[in-house]
Order: sequence, then structure tokens, then C-alpha cells
Amino acid sequence: MLESKKMRPLESNPDQLNTAILEWTHEFAPHGILTTDTELRITSWNHWLETYSSFRAEQVIDRHLLDIVPSLTERHLDKYFHEALRGEAKILSRALHGYLIPLPPAVSDTGFSHMQQSARIAPLLLDGAICGTISIIEDVTEREWQNAILRANEERFRVMADTVPDIIYTAGPDGRVEFLNQRYYDTSGLPPRSGLGTGWTKSVHDQDVGRVNALWQQSLRTGDPFHAEFRMRDARGAYRWFITRAWPIYDEARRIVRWFGASTDINDLKETQLALAATQSELREHSVRLEQTVDDRTAKLRETISQLETFSYTVAHDIRAPIRALEGYANLLLEDCAKNLDANAVHLLKKMSRAAQHLDALTRDLLNYTKVSTQEVQQLPIEVEGIIQDVTAMNPSLEKDGRITIVRPLHRVMGYPTLLSQCFSNLLENAVKFVAPNIAPRVVVRSELRGQHVRLWIEDNGIGIDAETQKKIFGIFERARSARSYPGTGIGLAIVVKAVERMKGTCGVESEAGKGSRFWLELPATPSEAGSPT
Repeated sequence: MLESKKMRPLESNPDQLNTAILEWTHEFAPHGILTTDTELRITSWNHWLETYSSFRAEQVIDRHLLDIVPSLTERHLDKYFHEALRGEAKILSRALHGYLIPLPPAVSDTGFSHMQQSARIAPLLLDGAICGTISIIEDVTEREWQNAILRANEERFRVMADTVPDIIYTAGPDGRVEFLNQRYYDTSGLPPRSGLGTGWTKSVHDQDVGRVNALWQQSLRTGDPFHAEFRMRDARGAYRWFITRAWPIYDEARRIVRWFGASTDINDLKETQLALAATQSELREHSVRLEQTVDDRTAKLRETISQLETFSYTVAHDIRAPIRALEGYANLLLEDCAKNLDANAVHLLKKMSRAAQHLDALTRDLLNYTKVSTQEVQQLPIEVEGIIQDVTAMNPSLEKDGRITIVRPLHRVMGYPTLLSQCFSNLLENAVKFVAPNIAPRVVVRSELRGQHVRLWIEDNGIGIDAETQKKIFGIFERARSARSYPGTGIGLAIVVKAVERMKGTCGVESEAGKGSRFWLELPATPSEAGSPT
């Protein structure tokens, strides 16, 4: 490292020092400096001018300025030099003159053909007398290029802002609005620039302006995006709903320099939402009233069911008892007094007994139908084969001679055991009853999986059912023409339909007269059955 030395002061007079400083400034200044004498002959041409022009200082010194730069005369800029010789100083702006000396632009791809300059032309004084001119030239190409880009961007922004259907606005860091597009003024009917600053509040509904302004101030404090819904008065004086959002724009130091926002007309949507809210409120009120109505009617229905059950018990005990007594007395007369009665009386007593038996069976079936229609039902997984075994065990006529064949496996179903037992009891009894004379009944029970359901088949070799009768066979008191010679009340299949409906299933029949019948019940499968392969 060099050892520092104490510098010896320069021994010179002030004039020499000033001259040295001026020469240094002249040569190393970051702008062009040229001087002329009173005849406009060039007396100095600094290093900056040498760098950007095609002339070195020795090439231009003592030459007339207008010979070196002839375009000054063509552009009528020579007058400013003559005015400087008369003691006037002038500033030439880039906006009016473009440039003083035609130099190539220092920055490429700007679109300028010449370096953009601002210039000062002033008289050069010596001891108070004008001895020539001095011109200082500043390169403003890059600044003007940036300004041009900025102006172009601002123009594009304004064009874009004025063509979009939304209200576009910008605000400063303090929240005062600096720009509002034409859409705002078209919508509000306010005069141009009246919405700037805080003027925009004049178009906001009185009931909304306090809330919206509070949200705006909160975003200004926190830097969080601004979001609000409000009503704005339009040019006709009516209020429309808008939604507005604004986002902060930061500089490199993460300081907010501007807010950019947009407001969108949502009046149709808002009115729909308000109408929907009103409708929902009405629906809630209606729902409350409906629930109360349902509760009232449910209570009445339960009361009716209770009365119906009481009636059923009355039928079971008070009506069936005389019927059974009538049948019993008729049978006693036949057993004890038949030898003392003529044939016609015996015949009438037998008809009376059969009528009493039929009336008792009819009453019993009606009770069963009422019970199936009103009893509480719970869906449970059921082993179908177990139900069939219970039914046949309680009805000996179903067990003899191997009348019933079960094709295994029988898929499990969801239902209510008591109701399914009632269905199989009625269908199996019908299957062994409605057969031609001297024909041994044969019944096959099988099942098949159909997606989420199981179809149970009860197939017989009976007398069959014609197509016309199949349409009404499941109605109450309906009987096939071919079955009228067989005992029955016409209620059994109606009980089956009602029971299957209560278990969320369906039923039907496939048959031809004289060729047997295939009755089916379709019920929901258990989850394990529904997920197994068919």
C-alpha cells in the first residue's frame, strides 16, 4: 500500500484556478457544451459532443456554427443564437424543438430518428461584456422514450377502461380517487371529474355510503383488498346494486403506491337473490304452517287408526261371535234333528251353515287387510326359506304329498317378517287350492337377484288366469271367473298387494288360462345380497 503523503497546496492565482475548474467541467460534463464568438464561430466543442457527433473538436473550432449545423437555419433555430448575442437566454424544450443539434439517439429501438434534447442558449460574458454564446445540451431521449411508453400505456388503459362494461377506477395511497372511466359518468349521470377525490360518495345510497366508506378506510389501513356491495344512483335517479373490489399496487419497497379497482352492476342478480331470500322466508313460514298442519292431521289420523283398530276388535269379537253361533246352531240342528226334517229343510240348514262360514271367513280377511294396512312396519333382513317353513308348519294342507318345492338358495330380502309371512300364506294357499279336479298341486318357490332387488317366484300348475282378469285380480273382492267355483273371499291378493307396498316392494303375475300361474314378489335385497354376483 502506498504511504499517504501530505499534499502541497497549488501555488496559483484565483484566475488560474477558475480556469482549471471550467476546463475540467467543460470536458467531463455529462452533457454537451459548445461556445461561439460574436461571429458564431465555434470556440469550444467538449468531449460529450465529440462522443455523440461525427466531429472532433479540432475539426470544428474556428468554423461557423451554421456551417457545421446547417439545419439550424432550416429549422429557424439560428435566431436563438443571435438573441443570445443581444443578451437574451433561451431554453429550448424537447416538446417544441425535438433537438438542437442533430445527433443519433444514444438509446436504440426508441423509435426516435435523432437524440431528443433540451437546450439552453445564453450569452457568454467576459468582464460584463458579451463575448459570444454558450449552449448546454442535455440528452432526454430515454426520459422521453419512457414518457412515450407511459403515455401509450395510459392511453391503452383509458381506451380499455372506457370500453369494458364495468366501472374502472384508481386511487392514491390515501384513498382519494384519481381516475374514473367514462362508464361511471355514463351510469351516474354526473359531470366529468366530479367523482374524483371523494366525489364518488355522492352517487352512493345514503344507507350504504357509511358502511362502504368504513370498509374502504379499513383496507387503506391494513392493505387488504377492498370488497363491498352497495347501491348507486343511475342517471335516471334509480338505484342499482353494484359490487366493487380494489387491490393495492406496491412499489419495490412494498409500499402501496396506488389502488386499482372495478365495480360491476349486479342489480339483476341482487334482485333475484333478494326475491329468492323473500321466497325462502315465505317457504319457511309455509313449512312451519305445513308442519303444524301435518302434525294436526297426523294426530287425527292416529285417532282414526285407533278408532279403526277399536272397530276391528269389535268386528272380531262382537260380530264374529253371532256368526259363529249361527253356524253352530245350524250344525246342531243338522246333527240332532235332521231325521225329523224333510230334505228341503236339511238343504236350507246346510246352505245356512255354509253362508255363515263364508261370512266368518270374509270378516276374518277384512280384519287381516285392516291390520296389514295400519300396523307399524320396520324393514329388517329376512331369511325367506325360514318364513316359508313357518307358513307350511302352520298349514298342514301345504305340507302333504311334497306339494311345495324350494329351489335353493333363496336370496335374503329386506322386509317385515309378519307381512311377508301373510303374503306367502295367501299365495301358497291359493296355489294348492286353485287346481283342476284330480290334479295334484305342485308349487315351486325360487328367487332371482335383480340389481338392488330380489324377485321371489311362486309357480303353480293350477287353473291359470286369463289376461283380462290379471288386470284386476289384485283388487279387493275381485275373483277370476274360473275361480268362482272355489271357496274364497276375493281379499287374499289385495292383502298381498298392501303388504308388499308397506315393505317398499312390488308384485305381479304371469299366467295363461289352463296353464298355471307364476306370481312374483319383488323386495329390496339386503346389502350383502345386492353386492354379490348374480
